[in-house]
Amino acid sequence: MKKAISSICMMILTIGVLRAEVIECAPQDQVESQKLFRHISSITDKIGSLVACENKICKGDRVLYTKENNMLDEDSYYPGTVIEVFNNGKVMIEPDNRNGATWIVSVSALSVGFRCTDNLCKGDRAIYTEYPGNVIEIFDNGKVIIEPDNFKGAHWTVDASKLGYKVNCYN
Repeated sequence: MKKAISSICMMILTIGVLRAEVIECAPQDQVESQKLFRHISSITDKIGSLVACENKICKGDRVLYTKENNMLDEDSYYPGTVIEVFNNGKVMIEPDNRNGATWIVSVSALSVGFRCTDNLCKGDRAIYTEYPGNVIEIFDNGKVIIEPDNFKGAHWTVDASKLGYKVNCYN
């Protein structure tokens, strides 16, 4: 900050809210203060501020983070909970089973969890290949987390289209 701005002119920058305002400026400091204010405003436009929701993702939502893995030519999936949402397309999630760690990820890499699809609901019985189990979570990208009966505590993320659903009769 330039020394030209006297101590009478004070700048308030609240990072959490990303708000900047100039207060109590002497007339000779007005031009420099306005330049500083514009500079800070241009920086804060590039920094995401907290918002309630961004592109259908809201604080508290259950989500599935898809991390592309080009080396293995398959994706990795991490269920978790949204902790904070920012207006720049980023969210903070707390992935399950990561000892309270938080990750900042792009909204575009997330799928939102919901209760039911057309044929399947959380808690329903289903079968993946030859492994029956319970549906734990369902996501809007077509992925489902199941807990197979023979692997208690294990959670597999699979395509819903590859599951067999429990029905009362088979024709």
